[in-house]
Amino acid sequence: MKRYQKSAVNRPKVVPFETHSSNHKNQPIQPVSKNQPRLVHLKRGRLFMLVACIMIGLSLWSLLQTFQRHQKAEEALAQTEATLHLTQDQFQQVKAEHERSQDPDYLAKLARRDYYYSKDGELIFDIRDEGEEIDHQVFQDQDQASLEQLNE
Repeated sequence: MKRYQKSAVNRPKVVPFETHSSNHKNQPIQPVSKNQPRLVHLKRGRLFMLVACIMIGLSLWSLLQTFQRHQKAEEALAQTEATLHLTQDQFQQVKAEHERSQDPDYLAKLARRDYYYSKDGELIFDIRDEGEEIDHQVFQDQDQASLEQLNE
């Protein structure tokens, strides 16, 4: 067997492998350009930016929907609070009417005004029109003064 020595004399000459087509016989083979890794990084960067934009867009869309639901809930809360205040006012009116109904003089006044009850020897004349509504608040103030005069 023949031993190979590591000398430049015995080494075969390295010739690059030509991979060009027959149409390009006169053109030399171009080595891999230095810009090719940069292009790969640019493509990856664009892909990353696209994915990041999609994620940000989805997050913003979700945030917008949450904000809209929050606005609707606040509107419903405001409407409910307004209804609560109206109901509390009505309750106070009913409570005041109930407290007045415990007074026998007030009940006598209501019976005389609404149901035409009278005391002995008293005549009652109804001078209201048929369609006219009774304003209880006005009668209340007037009847208090008239009851005080009758009691004297």
